[in-house]
Amino acid sequence: MRQEGDHQDLIFRWRDPVELVRKLYGNKRFRGSFKVYARPIYNKDGERCITDAASADWWLRFQERIDGLVAAVALYSDPTAVSSDMTITGWPVTLTIRNIGPTVRHRGEFAILAGIVAQLQELPEYGFIASSRAFKERRSTLVWQCEIQLLSVLKAASSRGVYMRDPWGVLRKVYPGLHSYSCDLQKAYKLGVVKTGRCLVCLVPVAELNDLEGRWSERTEAFMGEVGCLWNWYEGLDLPDDVRDSYRALVPNTLHGIDLGIWLYLVDGIRDWAKGQYTRQLAAKRLRTVDARLRGMPRESGFRLPRRKGVYMEKKKTYKGYEQRNMMQLFVFAIVGLFKQANGREPFVELILQFLDWYMQLTRRNLPKYHTKASLRKTDKLGIKFGRSAVRFLSGVQKSDFKTAKFHHIPLYTKVIQARGLTSETSCEEGEGSHGRTSKKAYQASNKKNTGEQVMRFNQRRQNVAEYVEGCNTGRRGFRIQRRVMVTALAATEKAARQKKHVLAATRVPLRWEWLRPAGQATYPRFPDPGSRAGKAIVKRIAHQYSDLQHLERCTRVFLAGGLQGVRGDAALLENLPNCQNSEIRVAKHAAIAPGRGSRFQEHVSIAHADPEFHKKPYYSNVAVLAADGSEWYANVRLLFSLTDQRGRNRNLVFVRYLEDYRVPDATTCKRLSWAKYLHRGQHVDEWYDVIELKSILRTVYLVKDWNREGGFYLNRFKWSSEKRYKGNKV
Repeated sequence: MRQEGDHQDLIFRWRDPVELVRKLYGNKRFRGSFKVYARPIYNKDGERCITDAASADWWLRFQERIDGLVAAVALYSDPTAVSSDMTITGWPVTLTIRNIGPTVRHRGEFAILAGIVAQLQELPEYGFIASSRAFKERRSTLVWQCEIQLLSVLKAASSRGVYMRDPWGVLRKVYPGLHSYSCDLQKAYKLGVVKTGRCLVCLVPVAELNDLEGRWSERTEAFMGEVGCLWNWYEGLDLPDDVRDSYRALVPNTLHGIDLGIWLYLVDGIRDWAKGQYTRQLAAKRLRTVDARLRGMPRESGFRLPRRKGVYMEKKKTYKGYEQRNMMQLFVFAIVGLFKQANGREPFVELILQFLDWYMQLTRRNLPKYHTKASLRKTDKLGIKFGRSAVRFLSGVQKSDFKTAKFHHIPLYTKVIQARGLTSETSCEEGEGSHGRTSKKAYQASNKKNTGEQVMRFNQRRQNVAEYVEGCNTGRRGFRIQRRVMVTALAATEKAARQKKHVLAATRVPLRWEWLRPAGQATYPRFPDPGSRAGKAIVKRIAHQYSDLQHLERCTRVFLAGGLQGVRGDAALLENLPNCQNSEIRVAKHAAIAPGRGSRFQEHVSIAHADPEFHKKPYYSNVAVLAADGSEWYANVRLLFSLTDQRGRNRNLVFVRYLEDYRVPDATTCKRLSWAKYLHRGQHVDEWYDVIELKSILRTVYLVKDWNREGGFYLNRFKWSSEKRYKGNKV
């Protein structure tokens, strides 16, 4: 790749992309959700739906012009730190095909290393240093120069077609087409947008970056233009002929454009705005309050927030997309009430709400997983509204033009969805996830000499081992390699997904009414050895939940009598109420809540916890409960248990504490809740406990503490559930 003025040898190591496509196209492990043909999809109202790449415009139009099938090739490239001290970076190029459906993308080698971009070294003796413009320009052009090697082979194959076998072994004529090219052009933005003429993605000049609708036709033409050939050459680009293909397929992706772009600019904007509105000490105090609120957010399994050295609002954040997406769902509750103006408005809360409404509509969070023309129009309207507000608000706060550069891509996302499928089809997630196995581990296993060649050999060996293990497990080599399986809540979760009903954890400890009586009245018959595992669990449970467990026996026996604590049956003497067998219950730490049909149910299996020491901290889930009259109540789960009732039936029950509506709206636009109270013998009881059936739980909900009100909570409408890969977990 060496050119005049480089003063060094530049070597691009790469594999034949057609052979990589052939290997992916014929992988039998992808049979479960492999798309051979593109077909339009319609909902029950007859509207066309955009879901994956096979239902979008690009594939459908490509398929109409050829005499074979389409392999939708997606490329991804991005520099990544490969050394432990973060000083040495690699630039891998990964390849995949969008024929592989999202439900099987976690199987086998979904994203394959196609090449490693040559590393450009600093040469101070020639004035060739990283901070110089010449170095940055050469590094950007080097990426396109290396990708030309891949694209030229793919383009030749797309002009004539290639015969390859599909996952079912059928020989087919396939045309590899460049579906999308995703990358993070952070340095290219600074180079190509701020300092020179046009955006590298949408061709908009610098003077019109903040005009979100002024260049709509040109943006549309760049992505959707019909110019009469398979690869949609765009002749208006002022670029060399051999690099137009990669520019044409370059798409803005939500990971770098929103999760690690627009969202980070909003968080930084709050810090900069606070410093301009308040004194230095007061601004720092309020930012520390935001940090303390984020630290006190409720727990959820796998729900990590970005922090650095224990600080969430640090200027240097951890750039992990899933952590930033988690922070999106909670951030508005951390800032509400802190930055209120004299007129009562909270401008940053309003801005964050506009962003969340647009983002959730764009990515279809808590919505049907498809876009229609109506939903795309609504997304455009919400995006333009948010973009104008953000540019107007942040332009006076953040002085760098680079801070608002990615806002002008807001109208592009819907065009990309129309052409190429939902945002997951053009995401960088699998490419970022492949960095560890394709680059970091390979570099650390090398002897640090001629690393590029060793990295390619390392990946080839790893792929050979994966194919060998697959052959063993499918019986082709006569034996099977056992893989380790971690079993915690997974067994109950898969059982709930398979049977479509709620499942209590199999591991349970006994609890007797005599052990829960007030001090001086409690007796301990049949108590296990306090030093045993069960004994320690019981002691921790009683010690941590002593005030809750005082109500457990009465609530349980009222439930067995057919009554409802706080409404009817609670005035009876305890001795007159039916009891469970042997006065003993069996307590579990978690239960798997199965999905159901309808908006009141969840789409995927979730876990409800009632554990006083989950990773050394208490963890009690909140749930939506179906009441006897068909209404929906909210409750905090205090105990999950089973018992044998007076008729000999096994019952799975939940001990809950109810919440009620607090009908005073605020800036968050979320439902507000408080601990429920009830009237007992003419007196108000502040703690409303009850026992309900496990099957009466509709779904788990995520409640956030209301920091401006004692005992208050928000029902977080911005919380979305992450899809877990359990068999049969989806309705």
